[in-house]
Amino acid sequence: MFSFFGTKESNELDSFRQEQLEKINSYRKQHGSKPLVLDKTLNAYAQEWSENLAKSGRLAHRPSNKYGENIAMASDPLHHDAAKMWYDEYPQYKFNQPDNNYGALHFSQVVWKACTKLGIGLAKCNDGTYIVVANFDPKGNILGQFKENVQDK
Repeated sequence: MFSFFGTKESNELDSFRQEQLEKINSYRKQHGSKPLVLDKTLNAYAQEWSENLAKSGRLAHRPSNKYGENIAMASDPLHHDAAKMWYDEYPQYKFNQPDNNYGALHFSQVVWKACTKLGIGLAKCNDGTYIVVANFDPKGNILGQFKENVQDK
């Protein structure tokens, strides 16, 4: 398993985190949500889970997660846009049925207004694919709170 601990890899991970943050914040702005900030604690939390998933070679959400979480698999993370993939669920979101959007939960987590912090993790599986984990604080996608936290453009 490959993880980002060397100097070159650490710089690439920092660049990847910054790029995903900027893209997520661009999407959030379109929906009236304030920008997120990268948080070191959340980065470490997301990194730990991405490495755990990379060891197993599977995608799964962290059980009993205290944060919101989006995950993705990529063949080349430095040219993969996890934020766009999550946001691309936007057309599926039913703004007239805010608590009935199970096919667009990645999108709603990205633009969830109450969120203020973000952590990104990235690790390489033995087969060469990568796992991307994003954790959001506070957690989004809470039933009964969609209408005030997910706005249309």
